[in-house]
This record gives sequence, C-alpha cells and structure tokens, in this order.
Amino acid sequence: MGFDARYIKAIPDNLEQTIEFVKALKSYDVIITSGGISMGDADFVGQAFEANGLEKIFDGINIKPGKPMMVGVMQDTYVICLPGNPLTTLVNLRLFAVPIMLKLQGASRYYHNIQIAQNTDEFKIKPNRVNIVLGSLQNGKFSATMNNKYGSGMITVVAKSNAMLITSPTKTLVADGEYVKIVEFDGLFGDEFIDVLND
Repeated sequence: MGFDARYIKAIPDNLEQTIEFVKALKSYDVIITSGGISMGDADFVGQAFEANGLEKIFDGINIKPGKPMMVGVMQDTYVICLPGNPLTTLVNLRLFAVPIMLKLQGASRYYHNIQIAQNTDEFKIKPNRVNIVLGSLQNGKFSATMNNKYGSGMITVVAKSNAMLITSPTKTLVADGEYVKIVEFDGLFGDEFIDVLND
C-alpha cells in the first residue's frame, strides 16, 4: 500500500516478555499486530500494551468476521491490534487499519469507495451484528464467494474475491436481485499475494 513498513518478529506467549517487547516499539508511528487479543490463556498482547500506557479507543467490534480488535494510542504511537485468523486480519486491515494510516499521512481521501451493486444469489447471514461477506464484483453484479459458507481461517477465499459486502446488523438474508453496498479491495491484496494463494 506504499507505507514504510517493517516486520519485527513474533511475540512470545508470555506476559512479562511481551510487556518488555512492546516497550521497545514506542518509536514507531503505528504498530499493527495480529492475534493475541481474544480471551485465550495465551492472549497477552492487549494487556502488554495497557501495561505500557495504552489508552484504548475501542476494544472489540460487533462485526463478523473480525470481532476481536483493539485500537488505541500509546504516547505518540497509534496501536492497531487485529484478529489472529488470516481472513479476519485481512478484512480488518482493509476496513480499519488502512484508512487510519492514510489519514495519519495527511491524505484527503481515506474513506472507503462504496459502490452499489446487485446481488446475484440469495444467501443467509446471522443477525445482531454487521456481516462482512467476501465476493466478486463484475459489471455491477455481486456474487458471494462460496455462497458465504467459509470459515475465518480460510485465506484462499481472498484469492476468489475482489470485494466485500457490508450488511446492517438487522439483516438475516441477502436476496437475489437485492441492491447492496460493496467495498472493493483496491489493490490491497496484490497480484503476487494472489499468485501465492493460487499455487
């Protein structure tokens, strides 16, 4: 996406070591992590950032996939903790992290490019939360990948998709022929990444 990024390393599943590791990251403008913020026994990332003075903006979102996510500020550093499952990490990176980083860079256009498309095949969704449905957008028509029957750890779904549908929390069904709001990937997942998934 054109940002000056560095991969540091995987953090050990140990609270004390994670606290010390996070302490050394305060020179960065933005820190993005993946995993370690759910309620599991070895999920220490959120605690480690809080121990280093993180002021949370939000912790958890009513979205599927991608509920475990935390955003905050640690002194002058923005912290974006993404979910651990590959698909949810990629979705939340596109929906939340990229616009935050664009705005921090001073971009005047950082909102999502939402398009209206016509859904081609009926599929069900679970109510009481915003659902993100990956699919293909072609000539104003949207088709849900695998009829929206895939798990949050299935990264190959991304290779079969070029857009995502965002529902309202009150919906239980997306009908055939219904007009829906779509966000395209906009080059977030480049050709090299897609080629690796298809190999």
